[in-house]
Amino acid sequence: MLDPLGIECRLGEGLQPIRPGEVEAAVIAGIGGATIAGILAASPEVVAGLRAVVVQPVQQAEELFDLLRRAGYREAGRAEIGQGSHRYAARLLLPPYSTAG
Repeated sequence: MLDPLGIECRLGEGLQPIRPGEVEAAVIAGIGGATIAGILAASPEVVAGLRAVVVQPVQQAEELFDLLRRAGYREAGRAEIGQGSHRYAARLLLPPYSTAG
């Protein structure tokens, strides 16, 4: 169901509610790096159709960034997000097959 802003919400685990080719980008934020890696690994057909991924892990950030870099993802942007005394790193990543950027 679409709301007045055109945002569609779906219930499901990770990227599983998304059909391959249905979206061009994904934002996975506010969870641990290992969980983010698991979400990406669990939906390879969806990930293969993405032009970009934004990740913002709250734990295991460097481990996740290293894993994705080794898998061929390229960094296209970064930001530091603060919440109280906590600092979090967000990255805009281009998949290995992307010609963007």
